[in-house]
Amino acid sequence: MHYATHVDYAKKESIHTMTDRRPAPNPRKNSQLWQAYLFWEELMLMRQRHNLRIDSIEKGKSNLDAIYERSMLEGSVIVGKKTYQTFHLDETLEVARKIMIYQGTTVPVWDWITSIKGLGAGSQAAKVLALIDDIEKFDSVAKLWRYAGYGLYKYYEDDGKVIAPIRGKVKQGTGEDSVINEIETEQKEGWKLVTVRDRGINGYVLPYNKKLKSTLYIMATLGFINQQTPYYSDIYYSEKIRQRELHPEKIVENGVTKFNDGHIHNRAIRKMIKEFLKNLWIEWRTLEGLPTGEEYNHD
Repeated sequence: MHYATHVDYAKKESIHTMTDRRPAPNPRKNSQLWQAYLFWEELMLMRQRHNLRIDSIEKGKSNLDAIYERSMLEGSVIVGKKTYQTFHLDETLEVARKIMIYQGTTVPVWDWITSIKGLGAGSQAAKVLALIDDIEKFDSVAKLWRYAGYGLYKYYEDDGKVIAPIRGKVKQGTGEDSVINEIETEQKEGWKLVTVRDRGINGYVLPYNKKLKSTLYIMATLGFINQQTPYYSDIYYSEKIRQRELHPEKIVENGVTKFNDGHIHNRAIRKMIKEFLKNLWIEWRTLEGLPTGEEYNHD
């Protein structure tokens, strides 16, 4: 018994003396907006999980209890003869949304971004600002485009397939000893250097913020297109016409569809989002007293 106690103390001591290998947290300019966004996101993920379980139950894919699941969502759960009060998830989500919007109002560009039709409610605007956080980090609009997943970069291509970025971040090592380093890719025989849109490449760290990219896509489709936002929806429709004139027929190579209506839609969405980001970058940096002088080119 004495030996076991000694081992327990030794383990306890080793925990306190272990080296903390976690990287330093990224500094946040609008830290409370970020915290409010994380709070909202965590609640939304919880809600999604509950609804997925309910959907599985109703489709006969699970033997769980849908009524029990809904009661958890609604904040009153009966267990045996007792009723337990938790919290109403949808009501708490709405509170979290309002907190996030309030924190968004502290960002200088808030009035401009919420003046755009489709963003006036504030929640999508707050998410975009939270994920970008500090416009000073982006001294060119091209850097913001790339961070948002709508940029261009130099990649190596082999037989028509994009292989690797000319320079990218990779995770090296395993476990606690793993680190992320930026490396230059060695060009192999037959590889051609091309400038194309950023994408995920196996073995490399994703070069953009995935959450920001998806948030902007939702903003563009549910906001700008569905609500026919002046200027931005015009860009979308004019780009669709231009792309259709360039590609009047669906392109299929070796049994693989290379260009169809979906590609045209995505290209038009991409141009619309890049124009929004360009305007956001100019307005935000101007309000922050930062320089904005450069040329802007869409792909």
